[in-house]
Amino acid sequence: KPKKKLAVFYVGTKTQPSMMELICETSYANLNPGIALKLQLADLQRQCLDNRVTSHPFAQSAINYIRACETVIQTMRLREFILVNGSKKNMGEFIVVSLTQIIMDPYYRTVIGLFKLIEKDWISFSYPFINNVGTKDKGQPYFELFLHAVYILIIEYPKNFEYNEYCLREVLKHSYSCRFGTFFHSEIELRKHLPETPTLWNSLLFDVKCFNNYYEEESRIFNLKTLNVEMAPIWPYWYYNNPVYIKSHWDINI
Repeated sequence: KPKKKLAVFYVGTKTQPSMMELICETSYANLNPGIALKLQLADLQRQCLDNRVTSHPFAQSAINYIRACETVIQTMRLREFILVNGSKKNMGEFIVVSLTQIIMDPYYRTVIGLFKLIEKDWISFSYPFINNVGTKDKGQPYFELFLHAVYILIIEYPKNFEYNEYCLREVLKHSYSCRFGTFFHSEIELRKHLPETPTLWNSLLFDVKCFNNYYEEESRIFNLKTLNVEMAPIWPYWYYNNPVYIKSHWDINI
């Protein structure tokens, strides 16, 4: 593609020159890798057991990802195509791509839109839930950070979202509750061999009224420049459903 049509956005840091720099515009977000996020979340969970936390680096990491989405959106206005690139050590592209769509497209700020976004950009793209959610020692909390970032957007722009914070709680809780087969296996081929299991989305849509927010259809566009970066809110989920007390279903030999 001509240089003016393509841009590449790396979620990590620049370690060595890339061939893409010769043919298109490239930028680096320098976002925290999964190991750093894991340590931040573990510290946040410990602090939530002792007292109320007013600020924390894990919440600030969520703000940083939202700011990275702002860069992607600005680039998309100047280029026809943008490639968001990650790696095995930093799978932050899942968060950046998902948050960008939530910010740009009001459909993904509806309940059904959120469910379809997780299905198509996390599950269908083989995000390894089995290795990352819950209390797995080697897990990296990208999905948890994504939902935390969505919670921050809901707090800052409540009239732009059809769903509320309770909806996010239910999604994360059932990602390791073992009640549904929605998050079993990261490989599509392996999922085909699973016995038929209940779907999380059908269960949540059955009681969708619990997720309704103060949603105004005419208020669909929000300005990220008004986002308060000094006081990144802490998601109450870490108080009421602290994973320190939860044994992940991946560790249970059934």
